[in-house]
Amino acid sequence: MKKTRKLITTGVFVALGIIFPQIFHLIGGNSAGGIFLPMHIPVFLAGFIAGPLSGLITGLLSPLISFLLTGMPPMPMLLLMLFELPAYGISAGILYKKKKMNIYLSLLMAMVIGRCFYSIAIFVLGKIFMLNIPAGISVTAAFSTGIPGIIIQMLLIPAVIKILEIKGLQND
Repeated sequence: MKKTRKLITTGVFVALGIIFPQIFHLIGGNSAGGIFLPMHIPVFLAGFIAGPLSGLITGLLSPLISFLLTGMPPMPMLLLMLFELPAYGISAGILYKKKKMNIYLSLLMAMVIGRCFYSIAIFVLGKIFMLNIPAGISVTAAFSTGIPGIIIQMLLIPAVIKILEIKGLQND
């Protein structure tokens, strides 16, 4: 029963990872994704609620399926997100579910870990495709553009987790 529940929960978060960006793009245009980071929310929630494996799977499948169905995120963002989002999901799950860290500290550390993977992806992909991409500038630009999304995540995700814990709906 536990495995079935986690599988269904993961599937729901993957679906939300595809739907949320579409809603934001409809309302705010193509730049809304980079500003509000809507795909990140279900990935973090998957890690916090269903654990590291769910977070990892949600982080891998959400951008990949979204790209196949909608063309978003566009290349090369898809490649960067395939590094970043699984790192968010697995680290959120490990820090919160396994290490039993505070929700805010877990979220903040998972954000940093994900951005480190994003930076590594820029460096690796730049070398593979022989691109001259200044990683520092790219990461700084992505961070500063995404500040509204980071604020939303810091407010929304802990609130959702606390509500689920109070209601006894948190997966183990």
